[in-house]
Amino acid sequence: MGLVVLIPLIMMIRSDFRQREVNMYCLVCFGLLQFFYVYWLFGVYEVLKRGIINLGILLFLGLGIVLYLKVRRVRWVRVVHDYIGLGDILFFIFLIPVFKELEFIRFLLVSFIFSLIWWGVYSLRTEVLTIPLVSTVGICYVVLVVFRFLFDELKIQLL
Repeated sequence: MGLVVLIPLIMMIRSDFRQREVNMYCLVCFGLLQFFYVYWLFGVYEVLKRGIINLGILLFLGLGIVLYLKVRRVRWVRVVHDYIGLGDILFFIFLIPVFKELEFIRFLLVSFIFSLIWWGVYSLRTEVLTIPLVSTVGICYVVLVVFRFLFDELKIQLL
C-alpha cells in the first residue's frame, strides 16, 4: 500500500518540472493517501505526535525563510507568489506525519541539498531562476518510499 502514494507524487513531479505548478487534485490525493497510510500503520496518537513536532520544525524553517526574505526587503506578496508556492507549502505539510522528528530533519536536509545541487547544475545550462521544490524533494521521497518498501519486503522474506 505504501507504493500507492507514488502515483499522484510522480504526476506532481512531472508537472512541477514542466510547468512549475502542481495539480491541486494530485496534491490533495497525495496528502490523503499519506495520512491514511500513516494512520493505518501507527495509529492516531503517533500521527498527532509526529504532526505537532514536525509542524514545529516546518514553522521554524518557514520563519527563517521569511525573515531572510524580509532582510532582503522582499515584499510579502512576492514571498508567497514568487519564492514559496502554495503547492510547496502543502506538500511539506502532507509529509509531516510520515517521519519521526529526527528523520524529518535529516530528510529535509538531504532533499534540500539535492535541490540546490540540481538547481546549480541545471542553471548552468539554462537561465532558470526557480527550483521545482516539489519535484526535487519528491524525487528524494520516491527513493525513500521505494527503499523502505524493498527493505520491509526483504525483512519479511528473511524471517
